[in-house]
This record gives sequence, structure tokens and C-alpha cells, in this order.
Amino acid sequence: MARIRKNKVQEVPAVSTASLPDIIFTLLFFFMVSAKMKDQPPLVQQINPEAIESRKLSKQDLSATIWIGQAMNTSLYDPMIQLDNKLISADEVEEVQAFIRESMLNIPYEFRSEFIVTVKADKNAQTGLVREVLYQAQQGNVYPDWPLRVNLESDEKTYD
Repeated sequence: MARIRKNKVQEVPAVSTASLPDIIFTLLFFFMVSAKMKDQPPLVQQINPEAIESRKLSKQDLSATIWIGQAMNTSLYDPMIQLDNKLISADEVEEVQAFIRESMLNIPYEFRSEFIVTVKADKNAQTGLVREVLYQAQQGNVYPDWPLRVNLESDEKTYD
């Protein structure tokens, strides 16, 4: 005896989307971890001097960066100081105090003892101006009983 089959339309099973949120969050986490934070672009010309000994800093968010050099987009030949995105002239060096104070107070209290001031001075910058910037940074220290840590950035010197 022959069997008669009914012509049933076979349905395609639905794609399971149960693991989709896991995949999306894994990708989001990967891109957050692997992305590099953009640094402030320098507004002054800078050629770093060579160093005899150097080491890398580990916590960039616990530092304030000060650039010293000639302004890039102007015809001025006077040395300029860059505090984040703000350019000041050498005559306004007292503003470094307020910049250091503000930078220190913007980080959590427990990490303030690890705060570092990074000075990126041009190779041809006047030594007196660099010294005055360092003095004003010391005066801007919120906690006088904590020593202000200063990093002078330079190019690494390689020996062949």
C-alpha cells in the first residue's frame, strides 16, 4: 500500500539571537581597550634635546604637559608656552601656577601624590624661561609638603 504524503512547506528555523548581546559587548570592550586616546597637538615648534638616560611614564592621565617653543602658526619669534590648548607668551608665565593647581585638583585625591608635570621644551628654548616655568609650577603645587615631580622630555639617545 502506498503512502500519500501531504505537501507541507518546510519552514526555515529562525536564527538564534541569544548570543548577539554577548558578541556586541565583547566587540565594544575590545575597541575601548585597544583605542588610543588622542593627545593634545602641540601648538609650538619643538625639537627635543637628546637624553643620556630615559624611561617611559606609565600613567599619562596623572600628568600635566607644558610645551615651550616658538609658535607654529604665527610670525612671532618670541618663545611661547602652551598649557593644554592655550598659548601664552613668556611674559605671562605666572599663569603656569593656575594651570598646575587646576590640573592637580582635577584628579582624585588618592592619586595626587603621583602627579607629574611634563615639560617639553624646544632644543633652542631659553634656559631662563624653562627655569621660570619650573619655578612657577613649583609655586602652583597645591600640597607644599608633597614634592612636585617634574619630567623633562627629550629624545632618546642611541649608542651604536
